[in-house]
Amino acid sequence: PKLVILVGLPGSGKSHLVTTLMQGFPEHFERISQDELGSRAVCERLLAQNMRRQQQSLAVRGPGKALPMTVFIDRCNPTMAERKEWYELAFQPDETAMVWFSRNIEQCIKRVDSRENHPTVEAGKGDKVVRSFAKGFEFPN
Repeated sequence: PKLVILVGLPGSGKSHLVTTLMQGFPEHFERISQDELGSRAVCERLLAQNMRRQQQSLAVRGPGKALPMTVFIDRCNPTMAERKEWYELAFQPDETAMVWFSRNIEQCIKRVDSRENHPTVEAGKGDKVVRSFAKGFEFPN
């Protein structure tokens, strides 16, 4: 797929999946992480740039010869509206996937609490953060 929208609570394994894939195939994947980039606006700009680059590669090289690239939106994306916004910001690519990480709340809290040097969640604050996201989470359909 050209776009993969990751969905899940903090600590559910979204970033772990993408970083593992990127270690094996760095030239095929782009990770857009709001935790690391600091703002949604920066993520939106980076997504638009990546999708334009994909379109240009297809136009120049033609079908089957374009550079293979998958862009991952690595954030919680807790609501249907947020997921739809990312899809629309990416110019509604035909090849889009959503991956839902369905770990239970207690597992997520444990994982978040064990993180060191996370850019947005302090150690020991996992319970509050995960439960807050869980309250407003809309399950994919």
